[in-house]
This record gives sequence, structure tokens and C-alpha cells, in this order.
Amino acid sequence: MKNKILSLTLDKNLFQKKSKKISYYGIFDEKLQKEFRNLNYIDELNDKYCPKETIRDLSYCEKIYNRILKELTTRLNKFHNCAFSQKEWQIIFGNWLFQFICIVFRKYKSILVLINKNEFKNIYVNFSDQFTPSPDIFHLHSVTNQREWNERLTSKIIKFLANKKKINLINLNTKSKKINYDNFISDKFLTSSKFSHLQFLDKLNLNKKKNFLIYQTSLGFLNEKKLEIKLSQFPNDWHFPLINLSETVNEKIRNNLFKLKIINNNFNSLILNLLPRYFSSRYIENFSKIMKNIDKLNLPKKPKFILTSNIHANILFNFYIMRKKKENKTKLILLQHGNNSSIDLKYKYSLEYKVADHFLTWGHKNSKKDIKLFNTHSIRIKKKKYNSNLSKFGIFLHPLRQHPLFCDLSERTQNIIRFKKLINKINEKLNYNIKKNTYVKLFPADYSKDKLNLQKSLKKCKLKIYSNPNPYDLINESRLNFFLYLSTGVFETLSMNRPTVVYSPQILGTIDRKYKKFFRLLYNSKILFNSIDDLLLHVDNVWPNINKWWLDKKVQSSIKKFNDNLNVSGSNNLNFIERKLNAFT
Repeated sequence: MKNKILSLTLDKNLFQKKSKKISYYGIFDEKLQKEFRNLNYIDELNDKYCPKETIRDLSYCEKIYNRILKELTTRLNKFHNCAFSQKEWQIIFGNWLFQFICIVFRKYKSILVLINKNEFKNIYVNFSDQFTPSPDIFHLHSVTNQREWNERLTSKIIKFLANKKKINLINLNTKSKKINYDNFISDKFLTSSKFSHLQFLDKLNLNKKKNFLIYQTSLGFLNEKKLEIKLSQFPNDWHFPLINLSETVNEKIRNNLFKLKIINNNFNSLILNLLPRYFSSRYIENFSKIMKNIDKLNLPKKPKFILTSNIHANILFNFYIMRKKKENKTKLILLQHGNNSSIDLKYKYSLEYKVADHFLTWGHKNSKKDIKLFNTHSIRIKKKKYNSNLSKFGIFLHPLRQHPLFCDLSERTQNIIRFKKLINKINEKLNYNIKKNTYVKLFPADYSKDKLNLQKSLKKCKLKIYSNPNPYDLINESRLNFFLYLSTGVFETLSMNRPTVVYSPQILGTIDRKYKKFFRLLYNSKILFNSIDDLLLHVDNVWPNINKWWLDKKVQSSIKKFNDNLNVSGSNNLNFIERKLNAFT
């Protein structure tokens, strides 16, 4: 019976007036659930992670991305009177474009599932035709977790589908406020120097010879400067000045620019309909201004190579890379910055994989670009001798925010639910002597309101929040470390041979076949777990004598095989990196 009501906007007037139960799809605030008794929150459209489906979706999005990138390369070159290659253009906006396509596709799929399974009498939307481009990838990541931004995007998607599906839409907010990106990560944070007291080195110009650029690597600032010295270059405090850019857009130019001649299908048409409103002004209206500022940067003019672990550091850096590859054939060398690498099948869809000339890994070689190195985090961690008599049980949480590439709105909700279940399980099953010494480290780069709610839940259960910003301090102070996902921290603790347990139920789904055996070794050694219940039972069993389990020959053998192939210790340090970089030049 067609009498259901769906809302894509959390409008208070709507929920207060309607007596019938209303289905709401979008980011939801727990506090509002108590206020709106007649609300049915939809959070299970994609509640089960399916690795095969993820790879299939990414492959499809990549095809759309390649078509659009090819045409945009031609159009942007003509519009800006330049001649950059397709690879050079994707250095500056490829990551943004691909992730935006993935975000829209997941929402598009979810909405199709929703309206195909249900017959809605009315669908309420928050539709605004405003041009609200997200400045860069950091801002895009931020707004994917912002309720109003998501409501507007899902409303645009369902409006696109409305004519074909004969959907009755009711717009509740035609004069919605403009999205203000200033509330998120600031450009100043992304561009300014964190070591401004060292900028006098640039002015001294003690060494005119600047043959390369090492910037924002996983080595840390001091190790980067040491490496520069080893490579016979005077250390510099590389930084990118803040540029005042206007977010004003030219609607006519944008609409003409995105009239691309691409094989038509529903999703292609949807993306091309959305891009004029969301595509960053950095690549259209502000392009010339940014290019002029690149010439003024106090950076190497003809670098032989650029070494970085963060190709998304800031927009000026990406423009600089693009220009140097065009003018000087500069090699772009990426240094593995975390657990994400080519051992994961999803990695081939990343911008890093597409544009890097070489990729220095923590010990694996899974593509022609990969060059075996070591876990570079291990050389900057202040290690303390492990003491099995330590009393703390350190828990490291997954970020609350949704991942921009692989999930829809439900991932954020599922993460919150997972944390609550974990808290309940700890209360129910963990030995009191362990629980009273449990310290929880929240994900550092998470600033959502849900984080505040989680902190309250932890305090209510008398679980201590570890406030020290340095996670390595908790690692050094803990008898046993527990990670709620296979994070970079897991690789670090294993490289330090610190007792570690990890809840990672489906990690094998996207791990390359030849590396699965090393992860299975960790499962068999009761380091990786598919079940929280089994993990907590194991913690309870080994707590009285951690070493009996951790120092067992089979367990240590498993860790050694994992590290030797994926997570090599940093004993060779900077000298080894120096030799590798010299080989490129």
C-alpha cells in the first residue's frame, strides 16, 4: 500500500506535525531520536561490508572517472590555455573527482534500493540549487559527515530520479543556508609552516643547490632534515604560504565546461549534473592565481625528485608537483605512510597508485612501482623496554566518521553501534581487574558530535579516556594493546614486538592473494580476531601471564614472518633510504 512517508531532511516542523511514522534517511543525531517519536531511522541499507561488492563498485566508478577525466583534460587545457597531460591534471584534482564519484555512487545505489523496496506516498527533500563547491579533498572528507550537506546531495539525487520513477517530491527548504566550509579544516592549517622559527634558513640561502624536495613524509620533520643533509642538500623548512582565494563561481562557465560528450547512462548523467555545483573553484575560477603563486614559492626550481607520504597535503603542493613533472620530468616518489598499500586490492584505485613513479613500501613488493624499504614509523618512535608487569589495557578506536570511498551513511552509524556494543561487552565480560586499568584512545582526527557522545558513554561505564595526544605513550605504557581495526598502529606495535590484539573480521576480503597467508598466521596466533567475544575471552585468559602467549615460539614465528614480508624493522634507518634515493638520481 502506497502510504509510507520518506524524508531526506530532518525538518522539525515535519516530524512534529505528522502523526504517522516517517522514515528518515540521512545522518542522524541521537539526541533528536528522543525528540521525534514518530521517526523511523533507516541505517541498514549497506550495513554488511562485502569486499567483492566494494571492488566491483570501485571498478565501475573508475570507468566513469576515466571518461570524465579524459574529457575534462581537453576542456580545461583549452579553457586555461595550457597543455597538461591527463596524468598531470589528475595530480591536482583526480583524488577529489574519484572520491566524489564514489560518494555519489554509494548514495545513488542506496536510494535506488530504498525506493525500489518501498512505495512512498510522499518524499520530503531539502533541495537547493546553490553552487557550493568543496575547496579540496580535506573539506570533502569533512562534509561527508555533515548532515545538511548530505541531505542536499541525497535530495539532488532523488530529484534526478524523480521523473523516471514517478516520485512525488515535496521541497521543505528552498532557501537553505550556504554551506560554510570555514567550520571545517582550515587552509591555514594545511599550508602554513609548523616550524616558522626556522624560516630564516631560507633567507640565508646558504645552499643555492636544491636538487630535490622532501615534504610531509612518514619519517617526521627531523629525520627529513637529516636525510637532506645525507643527500648533500642544506636543510630547508619547506612550506606553502596561505593564498586568499575567492569561492565565487561562474555558473555559465561551469555549465558549459561540464557539457561533456560521454556515453550516456543514468549515473553518468547524474555526475555531470552535480559537478558544476560541487567542483572546486581551485581548478576553474582560481586556477590562474594559483599557477602564478607557484612561481613565487621558495622551492626547488628543477627538482630531480619529490619525496612525500602525503600527496593530498595541500592544493599548492599538488599544483607544484604537476608543474614540475610537466617542465622537468621530475620523479614523484611516495613513501608508505600507513597501513594502506598495494597489499590491499582497493589500493590500485587510489591517486597514489595512479600518479607515483615509485612507491617505497614497508617491506612488500606487489607492483612494478613498489620498492621494498622498512616501516619508517619505527625509526621515530621512542621505544621503551617492554615490561610484562605493566597494568594498563590500551584500546584504540576506529574513526567515527564514514570513509569517503567505500561506504554510505550507514558506516558512520554502524561504527557508533560497534563502539556501544564494545563498551557493553567490556562491562559484561572483561575481568574487573583488567577493566579498572582500561584506557581508551579516541581516534585523533575525529571532531564529530558523536565523539562527545562516545566520551560520555565511556565515562558512564567508568572507562578512562587516554587524553595524551601521543598514542605511542599509551602503547609504551600498556601491558596489552587492543585495536578495533587493522590500523597503522597495529603495524607499529608488531614492529616493536608489543603484545597486540586486533578486531578485524573481514580484512582478508580485499588482501592480495599472495599476502593472505601472513594475515592468517596472525589469526591462528590469536592476534587477529573475527569476534569481539573471542577476543575479550582471550584477553582474560592471557592477562595473568602475557609472555606465556606472546613469547610462544609459534606466535613469535608468525609475527616474524608477517614483519619480514610486510612490516620490516627500521634497523637500516636513513642510510638505506639515502641509497635508494641516490639510485633514482
